[in-house]
Order: sequence, then C-alpha cells, then structure tokens
Amino acid sequence: MTEPSVPRPRWPEFCAGFSREHHGWRVTLLRAPAPEMEADPAAALAAAERLAGEGPLQALECSEHDHRFDITVRVGDGEGQVVRLQDVVALRDERQGRAHQGLRIDTADGASVLVAFRVAAPPEALDGLAETEL
Repeated sequence: MTEPSVPRPRWPEFCAGFSREHHGWRVTLLRAPAPEMEADPAAALAAAERLAGEGPLQALECSEHDHRFDITVRVGDGEGQVVRLQDVVALRDERQGRAHQGLRIDTADGASVLVAFRVAAPPEALDGLAETEL
C-alpha cells in the first residue's frame, strides 16, 4: 500500500481547502475495495459501486471523534446527496502532474471512495465561477 499523500494531522484543514478550491466542480463518488485500487486502479474503478451520480461538489467536511476521523461529502444541487464515510484511515489527493483528478478516501473497513472529477484540470486553468455559484 502506498503512503497517504495528506498527513493525518492536516485532514480537517485539507478538507476545508479542498471544498473551497473545488466547490461546484462536477464529481462522481465511486467505491471499490482498497486492495483492488492498489493492485489495478483502472479495473477497480471500472467495477466500482457508484455512491453519488455526477453533480457539483458542495462540501467535504472532516470531523474527529475519539481519535477517529469521519468525512462527509455533499454533492448535487439543493439538498443533493450526502455520503458519510466513517473511520477514515487515509486521504490521497489524486493528481496527474498538476491536474487534479479527485480525492481518494480509504476507510478502516477496506473500502476506497474516489471523489472523481469529470475533467482533470489544474484549478487555475478554469475560468470564472461554477454555474452553481452564479
């Protein structure tokens, strides 16, 4: 297993910054077994369970309870969809060069959840506000 790209003490700060930087970006939430994501990410994602359909990212919230971290992902317009991930053990900022592809969240139960962007791009390459912010 590779080392997580975001150190555990920075998770709350990272999630708040991720939410601000990527608010309104179109995402899909996918779940696959973490060992399969390590062995063959493309095959794991092809067979992954869809947790939330494509919609604008509203928020990524991190909370700590008794030294355990939970992350809540809010996607969609209005009430949208809410996905709560309990007992998070790793966060990986998925990138290809400088382009953001999404965020991989691993949980203690052996799952990997990918907050996958529709288009991988460096944030500075996008111009203006997302439609949801107009």
